[in-house]
Amino acid sequence: MRVRRAIRWTEYSELAALFFVQGAALGIWFVPLSAVLDAHGLHTIKPYAFATSALAAFVSPLIFGAMADRHAAPVNVLRGLAVATAAATPLAATAVKLGLNPWLLLALIQLSAL
Repeated sequence: MRVRRAIRWTEYSELAALFFVQGAALGIWFVPLSAVLDAHGLHTIKPYAFATSALAAFVSPLIFGAMADRHAAPVNVLRGLAVATAAATPLAATAVKLGLNPWLLLALIQLSAL
Protein backbone atom coordinates (compact mmCIF):
# COMPACT_ATOMS: atom_id res chain seq x y z
CA MET A 1 0.00 0.00 0.00
CA ARG A 2 2.86 2.41 0.73
CA VAL A 3 4.38 1.83 -2.69
CA ARG A 4 1.10 2.74 -4.41
CA ARG A 5 0.86 6.00 -2.40
CA ALA A 6 4.47 6.85 -3.24
CA ILE A 7 3.82 6.33 -6.95
CA ARG A 8 0.74 8.53 -6.87
CA TRP A 9 2.60 11.26 -4.98
CA THR A 10 5.38 11.13 -7.59
CA GLU A 11 2.92 11.34 -10.47
CA TYR A 12 1.07 14.28 -8.91
CA SER A 13 4.34 16.07 -8.24
CA GLU A 14 5.44 15.63 -11.85
CA LEU A 15 2.11 16.93 -13.16
CA ALA A 16 2.22 19.91 -10.80
CA ALA A 17 5.72 20.76 -11.99
CA LEU A 18 4.63 20.43 -15.63
CA PHE A 19 1.67 22.77 -15.22
CA PHE A 20 3.79 25.26 -13.27
CA VAL A 21 6.40 25.40 -16.04
CA GLN A 22 3.71 25.81 -18.72
CA GLY A 23 2.05 28.60 -16.76
CA ALA A 24 5.37 30.33 -16.15
CA ALA A 25 6.22 30.21 -19.86
CA LEU A 26 2.88 31.78 -20.74
CA GLY A 27 3.45 34.52 -18.15
CA ILE A 28 6.92 35.25 -19.52
CA TRP A 29 5.47 35.75 -23.00
CA PHE A 30 2.07 37.40 -22.48
CA VAL A 31 2.77 39.80 -19.63
CA PRO A 32 5.34 41.98 -21.44
CA LEU A 33 3.73 41.57 -24.89
CA SER A 34 1.88 44.88 -24.66
CA ALA A 35 5.01 46.85 -23.76
CA VAL A 36 7.04 45.09 -26.47
CA LEU A 37 4.46 45.86 -29.16
CA ASP A 38 4.29 49.49 -28.04
CA ALA A 39 8.07 49.82 -28.04
CA HIS A 40 8.25 48.61 -31.63
CA GLY A 41 5.41 50.80 -32.91
CA LEU A 42 2.90 48.00 -33.32
CA HIS A 43 0.01 49.74 -31.55
CA THR A 44 -2.50 48.78 -34.21
CA ILE A 45 -2.20 45.02 -33.79
CA LYS A 46 -2.09 45.01 -29.99
CA PRO A 47 -5.82 44.27 -29.51
CA TYR A 48 -5.63 41.53 -32.12
CA ALA A 49 -2.53 40.04 -30.51
CA PHE A 50 -4.39 39.58 -27.24
CA ALA A 51 -7.48 38.31 -29.06
CA THR A 52 -5.39 35.44 -30.43
CA SER A 53 -5.38 33.78 -27.02
CA ALA A 54 -9.18 33.96 -26.85
CA LEU A 55 -9.51 32.45 -30.31
CA ALA A 56 -6.99 29.74 -29.42
CA ALA A 57 -8.86 28.97 -26.19
CA PHE A 58 -11.99 28.40 -28.26
CA VAL A 59 -10.53 26.47 -31.18
CA SER A 60 -7.62 24.55 -29.64
CA PRO A 61 -9.67 22.14 -27.47
CA LEU A 62 -11.82 21.28 -30.47
CA ILE A 63 -8.82 20.37 -32.60
CA PHE A 64 -6.30 18.98 -30.16
CA GLY A 65 -8.82 17.51 -27.72
CA ALA A 66 -10.32 15.44 -30.49
CA MET A 67 -6.84 14.41 -31.57
CA ALA A 68 -5.95 13.34 -28.03
CA ASP A 69 -9.21 11.42 -27.70
CA ARG A 70 -9.08 9.51 -30.97
CA HIS A 71 -5.77 9.49 -32.77
CA ALA A 72 -2.86 9.86 -30.36
CA ALA A 73 -2.03 9.47 -26.73
CA PRO A 74 -2.64 12.66 -24.73
CA VAL A 75 1.01 12.67 -23.62
CA ASN A 76 2.16 12.71 -27.24
CA VAL A 77 -0.26 15.50 -28.13
CA LEU A 78 0.93 17.58 -25.17
CA ARG A 79 4.55 16.92 -26.11
CA GLY A 80 3.93 18.02 -29.70
CA LEU A 81 2.12 21.15 -28.59
CA ALA A 82 4.97 22.04 -26.23
CA VAL A 83 7.54 21.63 -29.02
CA ALA A 84 5.42 23.66 -31.46
CA THR A 85 4.98 26.44 -28.91
CA ALA A 86 8.70 26.38 -28.15
CA ALA A 87 9.36 26.92 -31.85
CA ALA A 88 6.61 29.48 -32.57
CA THR A 89 7.28 31.83 -29.66
CA PRO A 90 10.91 32.62 -30.61
CA LEU A 91 9.79 33.05 -34.23
CA ALA A 92 7.24 35.66 -33.14
CA ALA A 93 9.82 37.41 -30.96
CA THR A 94 12.29 37.46 -33.85
CA ALA A 95 9.60 38.87 -36.15
CA VAL A 96 9.07 41.72 -33.67
CA LYS A 97 12.79 42.39 -33.45
CA LEU A 98 13.30 42.38 -37.22
CA GLY A 99 10.26 44.59 -37.84
CA LEU A 100 8.54 42.18 -40.20
CA ASN A 101 5.04 42.66 -41.55
CA PRO A 102 2.61 43.15 -38.61
CA TRP A 103 0.12 40.68 -40.07
CA LEU A 104 2.83 38.02 -40.34
CA LEU A 105 3.68 38.75 -36.72
CA LEU A 106 0.03 38.39 -35.79
CA ALA A 107 -0.09 35.02 -37.56
CA LEU A 108 2.97 33.88 -35.60
CA ILE A 109 1.40 35.02 -32.33
CA GLN A 110 -1.76 33.10 -33.26
CA LEU A 111 0.33 30.01 -34.04
CA SER A 112 2.02 30.33 -30.67
CA ALA A 113 -1.33 30.72 -28.93
CA LEU A 114 -2.74 27.63 -30.61
